[in-house]
Parts: sequence; structure tokens; C-alpha cells
Amino acid sequence: MLVWPFLPGGLPGVPKFQTAHAANQGMTIIGDAARGWNGTNPTITIAHGNTLTLTGSSGDGQAHFFFVDTDNDDSVQDCPIDNCGPQISPQGSDTSVMSGFIPGSYSYYCSRHPWMKGSFTVTPPQSTSFALTRRSVYTPVIQGLWGYEIVSVSSLQGFSGTVTFSPPTFPAGISASLNSSSVQIAPSKNAAVFLNITSGPTTPKGVYTITLTASNSLNSQTISIPVTVLAPEFTFYQNPQMPIMLGRSDNTNLTVVSLNGFHGIVNLTATISPPGPRIHLSQNSVYSDYRKFGTAKVIVDSTGAPLGDYDVTIQGTTESTLSNSVIPLSNSTRIHVYIWQPASSVPPTGFNLPSSVLAIIGIAIIIVMAVLANWKRDMRFWRVRTTPSTQSRRCPVRFDAGYRSLASEGEALPTLSVRVLVVLDTAGEHPG
Repeated sequence: MLVWPFLPGGLPGVPKFQTAHAANQGMTIIGDAARGWNGTNPTITIAHGNTLTLTGSSGDGQAHFFFVDTDNDDSVQDCPIDNCGPQISPQGSDTSVMSGFIPGSYSYYCSRHPWMKGSFTVTPPQSTSFALTRRSVYTPVIQGLWGYEIVSVSSLQGFSGTVTFSPPTFPAGISASLNSSSVQIAPSKNAAVFLNITSGPTTPKGVYTITLTASNSLNSQTISIPVTVLAPEFTFYQNPQMPIMLGRSDNTNLTVVSLNGFHGIVNLTATISPPGPRIHLSQNSVYSDYRKFGTAKVIVDSTGAPLGDYDVTIQGTTESTLSNSVIPLSNSTRIHVYIWQPASSVPPTGFNLPSSVLAIIGIAIIIVMAVLANWKRDMRFWRVRTTPSTQSRRCPVRFDAGYRSLASEGEALPTLSVRVLVVLDTAGEHPG
């Protein structure tokens, strides 16, 4: 099935409708759990056959999900039976296009806050006893495949009876047929038909219109159904920028993604402009379908290449087989390569001194260390204790060869009878 009846969207602000007879009506609503939609839950009215574009935002920092209860089962959300619209995030806004409204009166809600409820009215077409309503906003069909559209038939003005369909009319390149040529309807009973749509394998991409006419004993109705023909395709995803240091190589992943039912082998080629760096692919073909993406590496070697900018072009070609027909396909993508070089001079990490200066500094350090070692060897301490008191004094004492002399470094020693105790810091040197 290739039908998407409803697209997500949103609602903020005060209602702003376009002209009553326009094919599209626009509206904005702000969701607020405490105050309701737009503060008052206003009545929304749309003409039958029109689409409704809703743009919404949150007014209270909470998420909201707008939907129209088209099956009238109160606030229970059951898409796609209900006509579901914008899913509004706590921040930002969302837009949704809604269609497929059968004439009648409904209620709209927020699925997260069911008390946010308002009236939703779809006005019927004039002077007719039944209405035809296509369910989807967008009816896509892929080349060589098929899809379908659902058309609802509803009673107006109390009509009960048979509605008969004429064969659909369609342009060259597509075909259409109905699963039933007639339906029975009543005021409390709607009906629906399935419109099967097929596209030829070589039908050009684009929008095609199918016309469907139905009638009863009173009048007739015609509905136009736009169909979008899509081609099975593939596309590329990769990092668009690739900076490389001169003299090095680097690589980036290239992913081949299937679109619209494509499946097959994609052949890859790579070129670079202007010439300079060397380029190659890790593999020259990959397989891709809707379940598995193909991946290859694009490898660029900058050795010997001039600095500057380069463009790598990746070309993919394949043949897609659908309905026993072979369709040539191709696509391409680009990667911008920039080759750069670091600055030639690197800031010094320390002092760069001539070797002669370093030698002088080394000699000076050795001399200083020798002097300190000699001074440490000759230094001793002595303690002076006075007999009548407890005062003590520490003074350096120097031992010369053959005799001992005391130097109090300019301090006068007391003229007392003293007892001298020499304390050596290194046992065994110059014993006293």
C-alpha cells in the first residue's frame, strides 16, 4: 500500500482561514493544557473537499497531539481511522496538512489532554444527495508498480439507495480501475471504493489526474484525484568536506541509499578536479535496497599535490529492473577536498643556547658544587655553657691542623670559667 492519508503538523494562534471556496484552508492554534486550544477551543469549520493546513505550537511548554475524532468514539485516538494532525513538541512549531473529511459534525481533541476539546464541522456540497471524499492528501505510485486510493461515499439530505460509478478516466502512462462499480449508502451508513492505480515502468515522473464520476437517481458527483508518479532511485550521503594535511591520506564513508523501492547494484567511479591528489574507492560497486544501504570508502592521498581546493565527483550508475523492464539510473555527488600545510616554524619549547655557553655554565656549576662540599666538611658546631647560669650559645668552631682556636664571629665571650663541649656533626672527623 502506497497511500499516506495524513501528514503530521501543528496548530498555534488565532484561527486564520483562507477564502471559504478555496481548495485549502489554513489555521493556526496554540495548545495549552490549562486554557485549551487558543484559550477558547474555537469551532473549526471546513468546506467538504478542502484540505486543512494546520500550524501549531505549544503555549505551556508541553507536548500536544491534535486529532479530529471522525469515528465519534470520544477522546480515544485511533489513527488513521481518526483524522490525525500536528504533533506539537514542547518547543518550536509543527505543520500538518489534513484532508479526507466526510461532511458532518465532529469533535477535535488533544490526545495528551482530552479536556482540550472543540467542535469540528465539515459543510456538505450544495444541491446533492451524496458526497465523494478521497481519503489521502498525497497518492504516490512508483514507476512499474501500483498503489491505491480510498474514496468514501456518504449520504446527504437523508438519501438512501445506490450510487453507481462510471469507469475512471486517466491520462497516458497510468491506468486505474475500481474494485466495485456501485455501493449502497444510507444516512447512518457510509461506503467506500478502492481505486487501483498502476504506473508504467517508463512513465515520466510527475503529477497525473484521475477523474471519477458517480451518480444516483437524483444527481451526480465528480472528484479529481491527483497521482504522483515516483521513480525508483538512489542517493548518496557523505561528509561534504574533507581537509587533508599535505603528505598524508584520509578517507570518508560514502553511503548509497535506496529511494522509492530501488534495489540493485550501483557502479561507482571517482574523479578529482583539478588534477593533483590521488583518489580511489575501496570498492567499485555496492548493493543497496530499502533494507540495506551500500557503503564504500573514498580515499584521497595528498602526497606531492599542491596546496589548495579540489572537488571529488562520485558518479553512480545502475539498471533498475521493475516489471521485467530495465530502467537506466544514475546519480552523482561531490566532496570538497582542502589540502593544507602546518606552519613551517614551531614555537620553541625551551632555551636554545650555544654549546660554548652551555659548557661554561657546566664548569661553573661544578666549581660551585666543589666549594659547597668543602665548606660543609669543615663546618662544625660547639656549645658554650656558663657555670652560674643555664645560658647556652651555639657558635661555629674551626679546627686548624695542630691546634684549635675558637672564633665567636665578633661576639664577646663571658669572662667566666666555662666548660666547652664540642659537638661534631660527623663522627670520626677531627676528633677533639
